[in-house]
Amino acid sequence: MDIRINETPVRGHTALATTGFALSLAVAGCAFDAAGEGDGLEDEDVGSTQLPVQFDAVGSYNLDFNNQKQKVTGVTALPWTSDGSVWASCGVTFVSKHFAITAAHCVPSDKAPIDVGAFFVQNINIDDFARRVILGDSALWQKFLNSRNVTANGPFPNWTPGTPLTAADGWRFGDPSALVCGVRVRCSAQFGKERCPASLANQDNGNGVDIALIECPTRDAARPWTTVFSGDETVGMAVEAHWSHEVLKLSMEANDGIGPAGNFTNYGAYNPNGGDPAKANNWHYRGLLANQYFPLISRTFPNGATYKTTSSTTSSGTERFTDIYGCHGTSGSGVFPQGSDNRLLGPVVHGGSAMNGRLCARPSAITPGSNQLSFVRPAFTRQIEAMITFDR
Repeated sequence: MDIRINETPVRGHTALATTGFALSLAVAGCAFDAAGEGDGLEDEDVGSTQLPVQFDAVGSYNLDFNNQKQKVTGVTALPWTSDGSVWASCGVTFVSKHFAITAAHCVPSDKAPIDVGAFFVQNINIDDFARRVILGDSALWQKFLNSRNVTANGPFPNWTPGTPLTAADGWRFGDPSALVCGVRVRCSAQFGKERCPASLANQDNGNGVDIALIECPTRDAARPWTTVFSGDETVGMAVEAHWSHEVLKLSMEANDGIGPAGNFTNYGAYNPNGGDPAKANNWHYRGLLANQYFPLISRTFPNGATYKTTSSTTSSGTERFTDIYGCHGTSGSGVFPQGSDNRLLGPVVHGGSAMNGRLCARPSAITPGSNQLSFVRPAFTRQIEAMITFDR
């Protein structure tokens, strides 16, 4: 769903490469993994072999194998228009067997009525795929490269993405089919305020907090989940975001001759204030159900410097900014401390001005210490977590 820039809804993008393979992609979104056993924090973060997946002037996205934070992260698919032609995606973090936290603007009341199964959630695991590629399966790697291609069969939106990878290729989902989920609590005056604790509802002069609690009742109860960070975030704290996005061979710059004609206009460029017409003219939203999603972790700048929290908060005081790079589709995704602490700090809500007018942030504007993605601070995230009095 939309990351919001300067209190206004928006989204973002960039280009990637994997270690040991000549590759250039364009990606963005939320991160997740599937296989897992036990209850949340009791699961171990096994090995955590880091494979850098995306590099450019902006920063890197990393894929970790058997990463606990990925295991508790999912991505939504929410029908945005009544005719089903436009869909939106966001991240969610499971904080119990069946309940997850996301941003309220990811599941607004006009699109996802309270207590109604209104959207899908999936958890993607590419551990098997990545291991096979690292061990030298060149044919599988080529199949992945081909899956990024987009063919223009006439003017937009007559685009056709490449053949996606399947479970046989090691591209698996955490559940046999997409979970049907619904909103149980929402705390935003703008996007819906139902069952919200007064302590959250009264924040920001009654505007509330951009946070929501969803339930996916058919999620396997043996799947892992996490808890919310027990203390306060600190300035300069090393953090990372787990998210997912489609993988397409489309440039983020105009008139470069790569991909279908008009790819920047109909993909890289995005008017966050353009409403449904802007979404309908962007392939990220128009082709969401056809695109292949990829789990990502925003962890470091190209020089290896870690992403960190900044000294800035939103005017309401309920969100903390970071210098993390992200895109439209990162909203609702979990921000976590770096290292072995697998607890959720809070869901992503806003994006920096570098994302204005683009599907993803402008690379040259992402510098250490600049205000990019913000997240709901743990002091407020814990209050919605406290509403889960069972299911653990």
